[in-house]
Amino acid sequence: MPPPFLIYVRKPPGEVACFYSMPGVRKIVVIPDGVAVVADTLWQAKVARDALRIEWDEGSTHDFDTSKMMQDFRERAKTPGTERS
Repeated sequence: MPPPFLIYVRKPPGEVACFYSMPGVRKIVVIPDGVAVVADTLWQAKVARDALRIEWDEGSTHDFDTSKMMQDFRERAKTPGTERS
């Protein structure tokens, strides 16, 4: 039998026991960064992972805007720099 596959997911759901009834799923492990899905095949691990309801934490970059960043770079390029020796 081939070794089981492992797929990681962030933000574990409250209940993971229902995923044990999915074909090939051997173990669901809550880890500090999320959830590890251990299954007999990569496809079974992926299907179990995809079935998890995930709430993403967008963090401090939730309102990041590339166009604003580029405008800031353009404005900064107009100011004189400092010379290093």
